[in-house]
Order: sequence, then C-alpha cells, then structure tokens
Amino acid sequence: MQLGQFDQAGSALTDVLKQNLSPRRRGGVLTDLAILGIQRNDLDQALACAEAATGIIAQTGSGYVVRKLATLQPYLRHYLNDGRARTLHEHISMLTCETAAG
Repeated sequence: MQLGQFDQAGSALTDVLKQNLSPRRRGGVLTDLAILGIQRNDLDQALACAEAATGIIAQTGSGYVVRKLATLQPYLRHYLNDGRARTLHEHISMLTCETAAG
C-alpha cells in the first residue's frame, strides 16, 4: 500500500483474510483493507471493513485492534460530510477513549 500498488496490496490482503487468523490479526488486516478502500476512493469498502473490525473489538475487547483502527481516522477526515463516515469516526474515537480509560 505504501508504494501505491493498491491492486496488489488488495489482492494480498484479501488472500491473507482467507486464512485462519487470530481475531487480532484479522482486525489488523481488515483495518488495512479499510485504509486501502479510502485510498481507492471506495468509501463503501472502507466502511464495510471497518465495521467488521469493530465487530472484532466488540467480541474480544482487543486494544490492538482499537489502536490499529484509530489509524484509519485521518483518512476518514476527507469523508466527514458523509454521515456514515462521520459515525464511524466518532465510534473509533469512543473506542479509543474507552481503551485509554480502561
């Protein structure tokens, strides 16, 4: 992704997601796919992947996945006029605060 090879990165991440991953690893891969979605201007992909990652957080309480998901927030700032992106941004902020307090 960092090299701008979004198609290759997307294929690789999707392949990894098909493997038997720990919830923590799955959450990290889903977050990377969400960031990739934003970089491709595919907000729907970003939201779907981020929602799946938040589901993992709800199941496991993983602080790692919360911190990883927080790396998505700067990318979401360009989409805050979309209510779905704004809601996700706020949800991530809430999760980050809860993790920091707990």
